[in-house]
Amino acid sequence: LISTLQLKQARRSRTGEAVVAFEVTDAPLDITRIKAINAAQKIVDSNLKSMAADALIDERFRFLTYEISDILRRLQRKVERLEAKNNFLSREEQEIFECSVANSVAEHLRTNVYPRMQEMYLLLAGQPKELVRCGHLFFRQHLGEFLYRSPMSERSLAKPLGYAGDYEMMNMLYRDEPLGKGLFAKCIHRSYMDLPAGRAVRNRAIYLEKRIRKLLAETDGPVKILSVACGPAAEIQSLCKSLPKKDLLRLEIHLLDQDLSSLKYAQRSIREATS
Repeated sequence: LISTLQLKQARRSRTGEAVVAFEVTDAPLDITRIKAINAAQKIVDSNLKSMAADALIDERFRFLTYEISDILRRLQRKVERLEAKNNFLSREEQEIFECSVANSVAEHLRTNVYPRMQEMYLLLAGQPKELVRCGHLFFRQHLGEFLYRSPMSERSLAKPLGYAGDYEMMNMLYRDEPLGKGLFAKCIHRSYMDLPAGRAVRNRAIYLEKRIRKLLAETDGPVKILSVACGPAAEIQSLCKSLPKKDLLRLEIHLLDQDLSSLKYAQRSIREATS
């Protein structure tokens, strides 16, 4: 009870209607307490809403989420302890150490964590959109603090250019470097780089470059290339860096992409590669 309120009749109107006035007979109303209770109730209501949404999610999906969260939390603590106790004599020594750790931990994640995630994906397949949305939200709430430490996964979620798979994300895949703030983040990032989709992106660039070289070797005249959804055009960049000038002069390259910034980046990079 915040305060006691007493109602009293002040007077009667000519029609006999009672006019009621309020009088606080106890201590004045505590506005701070009212605000606190209101804020707490909003938290409780929000939590009840989340609990109701979570109850709709498949029990196995929730179990796997909690299990992966526990695996990643324990792994993070161990990797951070390892990082803290090492002092390196050079930047090169540190990079070798971090790459080696990231590769080993990434292999552990691909073997023991990602199969669980694949099972979670299958559990949501064919479910109503609302249940899928609840599942995705549950996943992010419990695992986002670990998985989105990778610059790759963080960018895919944030979509700074308005869509996933922008040219900077593709550059991360092509460069294939351990990125992230801290060793654990680099381990997570390394695991993403080595997923089949990441390897396919790099293999595609290698394949296309070989095909263009083969075409140049088999053709005497001009060769026209159209790259649709070109992104950073990594295969064209690599090609232009190593082709003899006589072959470069035979190339006519056309780039097509929905993103103007991607086209400008690719154009600038290709010019630098041929200068």
